[in-house]
Amino acid sequence: MTNYIEDQLIEMSEDEEEMMLVLEFVKENTKQFDASHDYDHALKVARNAIKICQQTDVIYLALLHDVCD
Repeated sequence: MTNYIEDQLIEMSEDEEEMMLVLEFVKENTKQFDASHDYDHALKVARNAIKICQQTDVIYLALLHDVCD
């Protein structure tokens, strides 16, 4: 089940399958973090990236920015 932001990211991506893989990777690799660096935070950062520029690479960077914390 996806939420609105996930749906928006998948719909606007050049490769929907790749975006779904990135989303799942981020979800799995941020679940141990608190709310300041969790999956919902990554989605919010990605939503802001969409507002700034709708380039897939920038969206991926926004989603992945806390994975290695």
